[in-house]
Amino acid sequence: PAQVLVPHVSVHADAIDALKADSIYADISNIISASAEFGAVDVYAGTITRISVIPTAAIATGNLTVTFYINGVGITDGVVTVNNGAAAGTMHLTVPSGANVTANHAVLAWEIGGGNTTAGRASIRITIDTTTP
Repeated sequence: PAQVLVPHVSVHADAIDALKADSIYADISNIISASAEFGAVDVYAGTITRISVIPTAAIATGNLTVTFYINGVGITDGVVTVNNGAAAGTMHLTVPSGANVTANHAVLAWEIGGGNTTAGRASIRITIDTTTP
């Protein structure tokens, strides 16, 4: 599928352009970059119901955390933690419990942290229920 490139992130355009789609997929190019923010534009309103992160490398030192925000406000229970020792290709997820409602064109952003020193990438999937904006 076509991709829209944002600095350090590639977002699959088919997930964003198709208004009936319920997921946004993104790739983080560097999971070492502590405190580097990455973002994508959410083009439809809804409620974020699930966020998953899949690293491409085993986490050997420190944890990898990915914290999610909507328009600069932290999503309640919006942190995915990949613990030290996690294998490459394993899915880690969170189910947000609040501050997870998006409006059309809301900015979704995420921040990498946790002290991970293992080089690699990660895939992100953000699931949005568009029937309950």
